[in-house]
Amino acid sequence: PPGISALHVAGPAKERSVTVEASSKPTWGSGANEPGRMGARSVVGAGTGLGAASLLPVGTDEWLPFSSEAGHAAFAFFEDEEQEFRRFLCRELGRPFASAENVLCGDGLSILHYYLTGQFLQPRQVGERALSCDTPTLQWYARFLGRFCRGWMLSTLCRGGLWIAGGVAAANPLCVTISTFLESLYASSEATLTLLQHIPVYLVTDTDSGLWGAAFAGQTLLRKYGHTHTMLSG
Repeated sequence: PPGISALHVAGPAKERSVTVEASSKPTWGSGANEPGRMGARSVVGAGTGLGAASLLPVGTDEWLPFSSEAGHAAFAFFEDEEQEFRRFLCRELGRPFASAENVLCGDGLSILHYYLTGQFLQPRQVGERALSCDTPTLQWYARFLGRFCRGWMLSTLCRGGLWIAGGVAAANPLCVTISTFLESLYASSEATLTLLQHIPVYLVTDTDSGLWGAAFAGQTLLRKYGHTHTMLSG
């Protein structure tokens, strides 16, 4: 556009990745209290959609954010029971395969609860009634969320930590504190189990973390480029 010398376009997952530490608390992992812990940091956020992004350290005090489309990759279902649900989910969605976002967000929440109980609820109602206490829906959802988080941790080697953001977990922390989540998160071979157990995992409790991230990124760009650099977030 006229008068703008540079343009920065960012999505909510990428912006969450730049400022989540202040609004989070450690949940799992043995490395949470190590001073000066460095290494890549990753974030996942399940809400209306499923976002996943990372931060890579650059020098001593800067971070380079990387976005992804991991939420649109096919989700891995195990054994016969989960395969039955996969087929049911794909039929309901009219899709040839189910992505991680289809499983963990939006209509996926409603379909999962309907499959397990025969009761149809809107996604927000599923959170309020079935993810806030120990139910079959919570058990399945926590297992699926833990599996996605484990895959993202291994894909990004985020030794600096994984932050779980998004409205689902923030409103229903049982999703990441129940033992089913932990079992799924660490369901790995001996070759990777030690690595995973040493990665600190945090729950982001501030649902406005994406907005704070956009503000921080904008401030950083203004310092670097001056007032002519404009950022679009969406």
